[in-house]
Amino acid sequence: AVVSTQSTGEKLEYLPAIVSFVKHCGEDILGVMSSKNRELQEEYGVKLPLMKFLGKEKQQIFADLVREYCATVIISLIRMHGRLLKILKQNKKTLYMKGEVSAEKIEIAE
Repeated sequence: AVVSTQSTGEKLEYLPAIVSFVKHCGEDILGVMSSKNRELQEEYGVKLPLMKFLGKEKQQIFADLVREYCATVIISLIRMHGRLLKILKQNKKTLYMKGEVSAEKIEIAE
């Protein structure tokens, strides 16, 4: 897969590009519709034309890549949250024991 765990790591560097891609090309490439467009179609009873230049199989390939990336993002965010909670707990313990937390530890937590 083009977008895999090894290429993204913990940095989540492709997230803005993936979100923009799904937002702007999701209907045509992935076969998904934004909730805003769906609500507008239901409200006005109008069917928006879709460009059908990819078959279902190719749409499925793109959808699987996006799902894989989303799973990677979720795992990365859970790990980052766990590390943050650990750092905050250590800082709280240090504050309780020493009465202060070093600027370096505060910067790491931010």
